[in-house]
Amino acid sequence: MVYIKEAHPENSGQMALVHNVRAGIHIEEPATDTDRAFVARTMCSTLHTAMPCVVDSVDNRVNDAYAAWPARIYIVETDGKVYYRSGPGPEGFKTAEAKDALERLLGVTTQVSAAPGTR
Repeated sequence: MVYIKEAHPENSGQMALVHNVRAGIHIEEPATDTDRAFVARTMCSTLHTAMPCVVDSVDNRVNDAYAAWPARIYIVETDGKVYYRSGPGPEGFKTAEAKDALERLLGVTTQVSAAPGTR
């Protein structure tokens, strides 16, 4: 996961998201790479994120290169070639499509069991 710029920072002049306000989330757009890394660590800790997270610098180079805002799913090969790119999220996230692409790239197939009581 790459942590990029804030979608709705408090200091942007935009109206904060209602669910952020209700949840007591008040984050300003970080001005330094150190500040952005702190916000990313806080997010990962609060959300109990299990996947590794790297942080885009405040120059937003990764965000600009990948058109990542507001969120996207990318699968990037070890040589840097983009193998899969989702539409903008969350509406453009097609996790089954991303899973299929990742399995094709890795040459594996996984079986996911339904939770008890579901189909």
